Amino acid sequence: MTLSIFEFLNLFAALVLIGVSLHVYFSKHQKRATNVIFSTFLLFFSAIILRDNLDQTDTITYILVIESLFFGLAPLIYLYTCAFIHNASQLNNNDYLHFLPMFLVFLAFLYLSFFYSGVEYELINTLPWKVNIENITGLFLLCQFTIYLGMAIDKLRQYKFWLAEHYSTTEQLGFTWLNRFISGIFIIFTTGFLLFSFDSFTAFSLYLGNFDRWFYLGVNIFAVWAALYCLLTPEIFNCHFHFDQQQDNDEVSHVGYQSSKKPALDDIEPQQLTDYLAQLTTLMHEKKPYLDPNMGLKELAGKAQLPQRTLSLILNQKLNQSFYNYVNYYRVEEVKIRLLQTENRHAKLEGIAIDSGFRSSSTFNRLFKQHTQMTPQQFRQLQYQSLAAS
Repeated sequence: MTLSIFEFLNLFAALVLIGVSLHVYFSKHQKRATNVIFSTFLLFFSAIILRDNLDQTDTITYILVIESLFFGLAPLIYLYTCAFIHNASQLNNNDYLHFLPMFLVFLAFLYLSFFYSGVEYELINTLPWKVNIENITGLFLLCQFTIYLGMAIDKLRQYKFWLAEHYSTTEQLGFTWLNRFISGIFIIFTTGFLLFSFDSFTAFSLYLGNFDRWFYLGVNIFAVWAALYCLLTPEIFNCHFHFDQQQDNDEVSHVGYQSSKKPALDDIEPQQLTDYLAQLTTLMHEKKPYLDPNMGLKELAGKAQLPQRTLSLILNQKLNQSFYNYVNYYRVEEVKIRLLQTENRHAKLEGIAIDSGFRSSSTFNRLFKQHTQMTPQQFRQLQYQSLAAS
């Protein structure tokens, strides 16, 4: 049996996905639900990849059964996003309802394959119902992916907003991985829709030959990347933070402070608000709690002796900043101060950034330029030139 280059790459990708899937499933991580969902996603995807390597002169049973797995991918993507954000230990019973369309399609395909099990695959193309079935299932699959991918993106957007309101750094929270995973799927979905929905795009096939094979090869590469990324970055399964916006917004951690309703900024007396701001500013300048890269809203509220909800309201409504931007502003200012110190003239920027509370150089460079409109190196050179001129 001779394999073409595409068939060989398909087989290689499928074996990698199966291997990683089994490793993830049986590994003992805290986020058990994400393990199950992600490994199932990889298994479904590997089965779909292997479909192209099946001998299509045989009966159509396996072909049709595997086709039904397409309808399980979108729910898996959404449930994986939810499980990752909520740090779910297991799926709820209602979560399995998302796979009802997949099982209905599976039964329908299985019913058809029962009557046409002896028919060779090439002859299926001559059957009058084949085109109608393809159009109906294709439209349903498109709608399903659009809805579930939209919900996953919205859930990711909420997670990003929640992180900015509660944490000063997000590198350890797995947001980068989840953002890349969802973004990659969105790009693949959009590209596939454009390329295979409009006839004008088929002109690319004149230059690339079997264009659909090249597209599927790109999809396989993304799937293998996602699998290997998780294999080589196991800490994303141990993220102990979770998204529970309602619970965190209702949480008030302040001795002697009790309220039956959520406090609003208008409920705080002007003098008390002024005292709160002065109390917070004094803490940031004197104690410099922002030097701790793991500091969150709850920790800062405790150090400032303020209700967590009140601190969040002050930052959002009074200062018009998220907790993330507020804390990192002080970190940028700390870097600027240290860059002006003589003993740091030849110190590495990365070291100064870490000592100022940043966790990674990439985040430091991005936020520094956002606050100062210049890179750290440009700022340093400008300061040196100013000192030399004076």
